[in-house]
Amino acid sequence: MLGRIVGRTAVLAVGLFIALGSFWVYADLSRAHQPGLVIELRLLALVCLAVALVFILIGEARRRKPCVIAVDGTAASGKGTLAKRLAAHFGFAHLDSGSLYRLVAVGVLEAGGDPSNEADALAAARAIDPARRDDPAIRSEDVGQAASQVAVFALVRACLHDFQQNFIARPPGGAPGAVLDGRDIGTVIAPKATVKLFVDAKPEVRAHRRWLELKERGIARDEAEILAEILARDKADRERAVSPLRRADDAILLDTSDLAIDAAFEAALALVKPRIETALKARQGG
Repeated sequence: MLGRIVGRTAVLAVGLFIALGSFWVYADLSRAHQPGLVIELRLLALVCLAVALVFILIGEARRRKPCVIAVDGTAASGKGTLAKRLAAHFGFAHLDSGSLYRLVAVGVLEAGGDPSNEADALAAARAIDPARRDDPAIRSEDVGQAASQVAVFALVRACLHDFQQNFIARPPGGAPGAVLDGRDIGTVIAPKATVKLFVDAKPEVRAHRRWLELKERGIARDEAEILAEILARDKADRERAVSPLRRADDAILLDTSDLAIDAAFEAALALVKPRIETALKARQGG
């Protein structure tokens, strides 16, 4: 980046001083040379050079901003799996925002608090340990239910908002971009994301997927009950007062109802790849 800045600044400097020299020669030839005028021209050239350098720095900063893929969607639509695979494909950092709310829920439950109590939820949000995001304990059904309760509080969401913003601005490991999945990524957390996906599927399909997932983990559940829970979660997500689930105006819809995971990934990749490749080329100055 420094090399490009120096090169562009040098070109501007040469152009400006050629212009200054032309003014100087013209002044001498016309016998209208005035020392004060020359000084003013020099100052003007320096000011122009400084302004040009500022614009170059601003442009470089914009080009160097990490690429961001925002993946929102309904429960059990496959958004989390797709987000992980997209991150792996592009070498981006991945953040499942739902895991943050689960960490808050775990904090409340472990402290003997009430997930429906805002004070308990906020205290847990301020003390979350991001290192536990991959802890299997946060994936239990009880924690999931508690997470949906703590997620309705504006102060809790504001607290986690800062964490997500920092993740986007400085992706871990120096990654050139970040993939975040959740329910308000494209609308609240990253409204200027490089590209946005909204992943959805028919409720019955999502319920069956969740049933299969639980079955593989040795958990026996009635599929009809799971469907009722998913419908209730959809309603709660869409109707909550703070950061409700909705598709961003510029988000691309991906319906995975009839797609296996590999096919869904290929479809998602085809949708985001053109914009991401363009953004990455811009970062590299190409």
